[in-house]
Amino acid sequence: MSYIEEVAQGRWYQPELVKGYSEDEIKQIEALYSICIQGEFKQFMRCMGRSSGGLLAERTMMLYNLQPRSHMIRYKAYNDELLHYSGYDFSYKNSFFFACIWETNLYFLKTTSNNPDRVYHYSEGSEDISDTGQNFTEFLKGVVLDFGYDTPQDLQYRYTGELLPQSTHIGAEYVDDYLNKQQAYINELIKIHPNRHYDITQIKGYSLSEISAFEHVYEIQITGQLKDFMHYMGRSSGGLLSDDFIFYNKMSLIEKVYYIDSVLENKWRDPDNYSQDDRCFIFMTYKRDNHFFLVTNRKDADMVHHYNSYDQILAKTGKTFLEFIKEVIKYS
Repeated sequence: MSYIEEVAQGRWYQPELVKGYSEDEIKQIEALYSICIQGEFKQFMRCMGRSSGGLLAERTMMLYNLQPRSHMIRYKAYNDELLHYSGYDFSYKNSFFFACIWETNLYFLKTTSNNPDRVYHYSEGSEDISDTGQNFTEFLKGVVLDFGYDTPQDLQYRYTGELLPQSTHIGAEYVDDYLNKQQAYINELIKIHPNRHYDITQIKGYSLSEISAFEHVYEIQITGQLKDFMHYMGRSSGGLLSDDFIFYNKMSLIEKVYYIDSVLENKWRDPDNYSQDDRCFIFMTYKRDNHFFLVTNRKDADMVHHYNSYDQILAKTGKTFLEFIKEVIKYS
């Protein structure tokens, strides 16, 4: 018996619509949401993480209700609440919410605990956090019995969700074009400081789908010069640039997100020039207090801004992102 047949218990669903995630996609989800997908939850994700074919619906399963950006925003908010109401018990840090029943009853897994299959309950907006006493598959079976159908139904609710940005197919012609553009980009930077030591074989960028994932994680827009940089050398500059650039330092993804948020949190001291609606991204921190960032949702998104966290002074550098990088290379 397949996993979905076990969960369905004879209830109606459309087998041709059932769709899961590949092993590679599951690894991407683990990295993006800072969780560990294992045990019964992994069986579920492999089999019907994207769609249950109507067996489970958006009214119960959050996985089928939201798209990547909404998942990230809600996931972060719920985890922040959990940490707060649990008295900052960090055993809840890598939790993953998968179900919402009757609007405020949320169900989640502690994915890095000794029992990652155990389902926990959290009542939104309260301090009520409890162990349901059920494992993941057992919980799903109960949801099916309570909300599933005995006979064929019109799919009036959404039964398909997406945790990952959609990948872009890369053909051979695109690869050739990419490599030529990457080489031209690197050459333009190398000539700024021709005697600087670097390893051109180690220069690597991010794919378009990875860049899209970055947008969701950091809640920014990646366009123009920032997008070119990340596409051609965002993963490694081969030594051309130092780990003052946040792309290259040793922090984990979650640590980087937290670091950027904590620096930006109290910086709004100049309402005439900056707003909390600005989607800012710190890309470099120099000598601890000097943070250089882009306001990614502005028309002049390529322009670099400077924030000194010691003096709490904001200023525009007057340089574009590419001009700034060239200056760093020139004087380093």
